[in-house]
Amino acid sequence: MSDPPRSDGMRRFRALLPAAGLLLLLSCGDDATGGDPGAVSRIELSPESPLLDAVGRTVSMQARVFREDGSVVTDAAVAWSSSDPRVASIDKAGFVRAIADGATVVGASYLGVSASTTLTVRQTVAGLAFAAGPRDAVVGGSSGDVTVIVHDALGTAVSSADGDVTLGSVAGSPGSLAGGPRTVLMQQGRAEFADVRLTGSGDGYRLEAAWSGRVATSLPFSLVQGLDLVALTHAPGAPAGLLIDGFGSGEYLNDVAVVAAGDTAPVGIFRSMPGGNDEILVFGPGRRPAMLRPAPWTAGIDTLAVALEEPIALDLTVWIVKGPFESQSARARAAIDTTVSIWAEQNAGLAFDSVEVVDATGDPDAARFFELTLCNSQSGLESLIGRRTGRLNVYYVGTVDGGTDRGRACPIGGDHAIMAERSGHELLSHEIGHLLSLTHTDAITALFDPSNVMHSASSRRRYLTEGQTFRQQFDTNSVLNAIFRLRTAQARSCPLSQADALCPAIENRIWADGIFPPNAGADRATPAPTETRRPSSPRDLVLRWLVVKCEMEQNEGLGQRLRESGESAVAEFLTAFNRGPSDPAADPQAWRLAALDGLAWLGTPAALDALAHIRDATTGVLRREATLRLDGADSRVAPTRIPSGSPGSNTRGAEGRMEAPRLDIRAPNDHR
Repeated sequence: MSDPPRSDGMRRFRALLPAAGLLLLLSCGDDATGGDPGAVSRIELSPESPLLDAVGRTVSMQARVFREDGSVVTDAAVAWSSSDPRVASIDKAGFVRAIADGATVVGASYLGVSASTTLTVRQTVAGLAFAAGPRDAVVGGSSGDVTVIVHDALGTAVSSADGDVTLGSVAGSPGSLAGGPRTVLMQQGRAEFADVRLTGSGDGYRLEAAWSGRVATSLPFSLVQGLDLVALTHAPGAPAGLLIDGFGSGEYLNDVAVVAAGDTAPVGIFRSMPGGNDEILVFGPGRRPAMLRPAPWTAGIDTLAVALEEPIALDLTVWIVKGPFESQSARARAAIDTTVSIWAEQNAGLAFDSVEVVDATGDPDAARFFELTLCNSQSGLESLIGRRTGRLNVYYVGTVDGGTDRGRACPIGGDHAIMAERSGHELLSHEIGHLLSLTHTDAITALFDPSNVMHSASSRRRYLTEGQTFRQQFDTNSVLNAIFRLRTAQARSCPLSQADALCPAIENRIWADGIFPPNAGADRATPAPTETRRPSSPRDLVLRWLVVKCEMEQNEGLGQRLRESGESAVAEFLTAFNRGPSDPAADPQAWRLAALDGLAWLGTPAALDALAHIRDATTGVLRREATLRLDGADSRVAPTRIPSGSPGSNTRGAEGRMEAPRLDIRAPNDHR
């Protein structure tokens, strides 16, 4: 969807942003300067010589431009700069973010006149904390590497901090640190203790770290006699991936990732959580994702069984509305093959059973549907051209939304999609992804690129994350549940933004997706809880909030009004954003979410630049080239056929391979 044309004049606007009942009001002045621009004499900057005490701390710089007669130039589009972007970055609206200790000169210029001030980043010590470890372990084994940091107010290690750090056991623990207390030299605010081991066994161990008069205590952890196991019934024969929720190492562990090499996988040490929020998810070649909830973890050594079932097979009817039938049916066949290939490679647990191609090119009403916009013609297509209940219905027409290479799902979670006459083969997997509840991933640029199936503008779609696969199968809005009613007993609502005990984060990967490596500890059979995916940070939540709002087309009117307001709104917006809510009783986090929501809708370059610091901090994943290749051909089994949305009989192909979908080409006009 393209942005509306920019207006020449600035318009006043108001944005209503929901956040704990708080209203945020923004307005822009007129863009007329009211005088000769050549008469500009000086620029005043505020704040003067700002000092930021933490990495990630922000400040909005303001510039007042004066004429020679002393009057102020309104809406002056000054150009901002930072002499050392390694210390602090600044965007087009004057929004500064601290990156590292040091000093940088912040400058502003307008029509040949400039001003500058020195901005300093000097981290201030706020506390001492355990950044990693210790973790639960088997008696005699290692509780992992322990990292202790001296941190600033926003939790970043203070790079100037040094000195000795001592690690020991807290009095009253069941055992002590093997070999006694250990001391290491802190470097750049971090102290690393490798291979920490303790004596004894039991629950309630704690470690204590001391530095320069400050003391930090670890979360409690345990030493036990053995690891918990997960037994996979009907294992796929190729590595299966698990996401596990439970309590361990003194805290709730969400989506611990394990790759199971065989039928039984050691998964770590887990205890039951109050409220039954314990869960095991399994993804594997040739199987639909499986769920065990609640997972009955105990204080002992557990072996929990998870049954794996054959993939869900869907029936598909393709309607060729605009011909020629031969070439368009071949295009549809290639798109179907591409979709099946993506599903198999990405362990989506989906397949097609029967595929019916209907020649509707001779229908007297066909020409009415050659050029379609949005989903306005859905009812007409279904009533005049045809529709099969209990099946996915895909219509190949001429243009969709004005393009010959586009497609559209009608609606998300429905069973109806339209494809343009020159649509790419990979686009069908994208539109069916919408029918399976998925939305676009474009805005999460730190976590997705055009190789993801749900990127809105790409010709190289290939990958699905496990977070996406989970939603395709278990989201209440997926066609599997909303219409076909296949997995309703385990279904739950999982919007793109949700990442918690019920819904894996949308970007959660057990295996690599091209340049995006696993991000949930999937590289080891027995995961270290210190590498476990923790609950999302506020910045993660902000980012996902923005993406969800941008997907909501019903708010496009608000987005257009904000965009039409133009660049000069950004500075005022950011000033209000940094000032915080005027009502001290308001929830600051909710207010900032609402403010960022409106900033994203503004959509101007300066607004998007202002969001960059959030995106930069969202991913802790090192992007590298890593591709997992699995040859699961001999482990594939025939899918379970689900005719008319109901469970059906199972069939098995030769040597256990998945049978190709049955292709039924209907005679012209035989489109019942």
